[in-house]
Amino acid sequence: MNLHFETCLEKNRIFIVQGIDKSAADELEAAQSDLASARRDLRAGDYKWIGTKAYFAILHAGRSLLYSEGYKAKDWHSLFVALVNLFGERLSHASLNCLLDAWRLKVAAEEDLEYSKESAEIILARTEQLIKETQIILDA
Repeated sequence: MNLHFETCLEKNRIFIVQGIDKSAADELEAAQSDLASARRDLRAGDYKWIGTKAYFAILHAGRSLLYSEGYKAKDWHSLFVALVNLFGERLSHASLNCLLDAWRLKVAAEEDLEYSKESAEIILARTEQLIKETQIILDA
């Protein structure tokens, strides 16, 4: 365990929970639903919300992994710290970083009205990969 993870635990940014097996499955289902919605937007040429939908899909997938280990995170930064520490050797580097990338796209669309088909396609491919890796981990 690294210092950031321990600090998050001490500050209750990451905490231990019990009885959330069903929640892990529910979170993965929500991730898949958000990804499907973002894919529909891509086909329709509506790129503005794809970063936001990918971001939420990634949050849900990440929560499902944490729940499977009996943890919960209070915010996206703590979720990222937990994923790196608990699943860093089982998730690809691209999957670990897609949360940060999706957050950047979400902010760019919200604050600067910057979004594109290319960035949408990239984040959706990475989100899909994270969800696949999440499913593999949960099935193991």
